[in-house]
Amino acid sequence: MSYDSTRTRESGSQGGAPGAGGVPGKRSQTDRLTAPAGAIAPGSSTSATTLSGTAWLDGLLGFTGSHDPTGECRCAGCVAGRVTAQGLNGPEDVPVNEVKSEAGGGGEGGGGGQQAAATAAAAPVAPSAPGTQAQQAPTQSKAPAQPAEAQPAEAQQAQSGKDPAEQGAGAAGKAATPPPPPTITSATRKAAPGGAASARTTVGIGEVIDFTGSAAGTWTATGGTPATAASGTTFAWTAPAAPAAVTITLTVGTQTATKEITVIAPSSLSMVVSSSHPLTAGTAGVCMITNVTVGPTTVSFGNTEWLEVPGPAAGISGYFKQFSAATLYHNPNAAWVRWNDRNTGPRDHAAWHAVPSPYSPGGFHWSIPNKYRVAGSGAEAEFTTTTQLFQMTDKAGTMSVSKAGASASRTP
Repeated sequence: MSYDSTRTRESGSQGGAPGAGGVPGKRSQTDRLTAPAGAIAPGSSTSATTLSGTAWLDGLLGFTGSHDPTGECRCAGCVAGRVTAQGLNGPEDVPVNEVKSEAGGGGEGGGGGQQAAATAAAAPVAPSAPGTQAQQAPTQSKAPAQPAEAQPAEAQQAQSGKDPAEQGAGAAGKAATPPPPPTITSATRKAAPGGAASARTTVGIGEVIDFTGSAAGTWTATGGTPATAASGTTFAWTAPAAPAAVTITLTVGTQTATKEITVIAPSSLSMVVSSSHPLTAGTAGVCMITNVTVGPTTVSFGNTEWLEVPGPAAGISGYFKQFSAATLYHNPNAAWVRWNDRNTGPRDHAAWHAVPSPYSPGGFHWSIPNKYRVAGSGAEAEFTTTTQLFQMTDKAGTMSVSKAGASASRTP
């Protein structure tokens, strides 16, 4: 074939005559790839020189005119051919691809060597003449990368940066890490009149508490109702009808969370006068109507009822000895009365309206047991005893009454 190439050929770093352009170390010329002496077939045209054997490599690699067809030729083309023939592991006396940088340096140069290599790679490859075989410089091909699953342990370790044993231990440790233990929060449905927070763990009998778990699980209670509940994140529980220490348990898998609840009953009664009934003028007597509060107010007894227990009079003296035991007997309201959510609501009527004359000092009292129960339940218990006292202080018929901190007096 014929091949013309216009290119710049550089001089070596060992020095040389200044180029025609006046730049030291460089000379510009136009190379026409021509066959070495003796390589041109008789009668062939000079405008298209045919290169046989490895001669065409001389022009391609920039060593025109160095080929010696006789003897042990050491031009780049012949050396490349011998290397190809001997194999990649054969001796290399001369570099196969020798390029020189524009700055005149050798093969260690920077950008110039890369540019020459790119020029050589971009040049078209000429086929051999009939009857000859073109020999090319050997090239190395990159082996295909192995799939990730087929790579040996060492390669996978290099990619991950961790030892396989460490990776296994880390995975096992991660799998073995248990979930965090469950937790329980609670809120009473009714506020305590004394201002205690709804998250309080001391509650009144019959109070309702909503428990919430951090994860769904099975609920159990050592007292109150219900005793157990199906798996879930919430548990509505009613305190028992008597004082108790109750443990609420949430079980999630193999882990549990507990909350201790203290249940208390009413322990006190207090009264404040709110009004009174009118009495007949000129007649002895006394009356007060009171508002009743059950304590303590640190919990809510809004689900609790109150009842006074009837009973006989005691400490009878002076003026009141003239009356029978039945007349002086205490007969309170026989119905249970419910407290409201503020631990108040019921009212008490403490009075003796028509006391006959003549008058003189004297007195008596009632010791009144008070009972409680959770609304609607059958269980009941006494919790405090109040004293209701009547006194006549003079012959004018001045009378007084006192009960649970409240008192009133009247003169006819």
